[in-house]
Amino acid sequence: MQRSKLFFRFLLLILVLFSVGTFILCLTPPVSRDALTHHLYVPKLYINNLSFFEIPYIAFSYYPQLIDLLYCIPLYFKNDIIPKIIHFSFSIITSVFIYKYLKQKSDKLFALAGALFFLSIPVILKLSITVYVDLGLVCFNFISVYYLFKWKDYRFKWKYLIIAGVFTGLTLSVKYNGLISLLILTLTLPFLVPVNKRKNIKTFFYPFLFALTAVIVFSPWAIKNYIWTENPMYPLFGSYFTSQAEVTEDITPLDKDFYFGKGTNHFVLRKIVYNETLFETLTIPLRIFFQGEDDNPKYFDGKLNVFLLIFPFLYFFFRRNMDKNIVKDIDFLLIFSVLTILIVYFKNDMRIRYIVPVVPPLTIISFVTLYEIKKFLHKKKIKNYIKVLLLAGLFVSPFISNVSYFIDQFKSVKPFDYISGSVSRSDYISRFRPEYKLIEYLNNNSKNDSKVLALFLGRRGYYFDRDVRFRRDIFFYFIESSKNSSEVLEKLKNHKFDYIILRYDLFNNAVNNDLTESNKVLLMSFFDNCVTLLKKNKMYGSYKLK
Repeated sequence: MQRSKLFFRFLLLILVLFSVGTFILCLTPPVSRDALTHHLYVPKLYINNLSFFEIPYIAFSYYPQLIDLLYCIPLYFKNDIIPKIIHFSFSIITSVFIYKYLKQKSDKLFALAGALFFLSIPVILKLSITVYVDLGLVCFNFISVYYLFKWKDYRFKWKYLIIAGVFTGLTLSVKYNGLISLLILTLTLPFLVPVNKRKNIKTFFYPFLFALTAVIVFSPWAIKNYIWTENPMYPLFGSYFTSQAEVTEDITPLDKDFYFGKGTNHFVLRKIVYNETLFETLTIPLRIFFQGEDDNPKYFDGKLNVFLLIFPFLYFFFRRNMDKNIVKDIDFLLIFSVLTILIVYFKNDMRIRYIVPVVPPLTIISFVTLYEIKKFLHKKKIKNYIKVLLLAGLFVSPFISNVSYFIDQFKSVKPFDYISGSVSRSDYISRFRPEYKLIEYLNNNSKNDSKVLALFLGRRGYYFDRDVRFRRDIFFYFIESSKNSSEVLEKLKNHKFDYIILRYDLFNNAVNNDLTESNKVLLMSFFDNCVTLLKKNKMYGSYKLK
């Protein structure tokens, strides 16, 4: 017993140290793509205009923005590091609920280990130090599941079902991926009701009340979109609604429709781009657990932990001897996880972030299974030191890859360079976003009402303090439809553009692939006679229109 207390305190110390380390990793300026394209960019536009308004040239502005609006508060005070801490706090809250659940189903030691394991899983750690919104989705979704279990355990009291519905509505209010959770939880909710009570009319009313509550909570976002576009789920379900929005955005180099034609199947795309075999494609739902790699779409752009696959598999060997109430919970979590992974697998090209709501359920399953293994070992007539070694090995092994990833983050993020002041904010951002120096120059050397045309910058607009549009389509249209370079300049001026900033390699690639020889000559004439080079580096250049 004394040994167990010491181990608990040791784990608690590790959890505190890990949380402090993650907090330190948060204390750097945001450089992640989605943060700069919408999670910070759209709230910044709201603050600059002192209103919540329609931004038709940014498709992301039509998405649910519950967490993004929270980011408005620190952004109003010119702080873009606190949003990272806000996002990290959702992983802390989720770990608390994991601890609460596991404490009821196992013991304090395994509950704390489960909470620590969740926090240290690579994809959770990566998201914790990034200005995204996925951890809000994870948090609200798991709290919803937690209260569904309370609803089951407390004889189906309505208040717990309604609370679960509220949190599912909040899940949907974070991002549209919450639709998957709403669908799965609504359809599987009746299975929490005992078989002998399923014939009761209430069993059919439970899912309805749950889904209705979630939809009501989400409804402000649907109403807003309907007012703006006549499609409450814009830009989803475009074939069912006649949208009034005209979203025009820069096409990124990885846009599959740009290279392979509109509607290209993502399985076909993987075959073309990655030369992936049929076996590799079919086994993606398993490969995601051990082949993940950050910033590599081929390997799902994120990392999980293979033990999230191993322990749920071992669960089936111990299921027979487990308490029936726990089995019902674990089966429910397993069904939710499998369905979520399969829906994402068939609907989209797989990204770890898309299936991250399954991480808390799989963590629960893993540590409940580990607790059952411990009980199984205690019943066996094996020497104590062998039992201790086996259990220690099973307990420690899942954390090894997590710790390694945690250390690697300090090597790549290098937070102390920025925190200590040895690297300025400008230089730190430029390490990850080479275009930043050019953006900074434009911000400091142009009029407040200047308008910038950005070409092949991937819609990363957050660091611009000037009106910026990502319109490669309109620029190439002007080149193709003009008789000479002066006409191109006139058309750009008519659209009130004053500056151009572009990425050279992607721009040159598009020029070689899309323009005729005569258009290329006109383009060269335009850059020779109609613009002035202001600043450039190896990858980017900024120009002023004459």
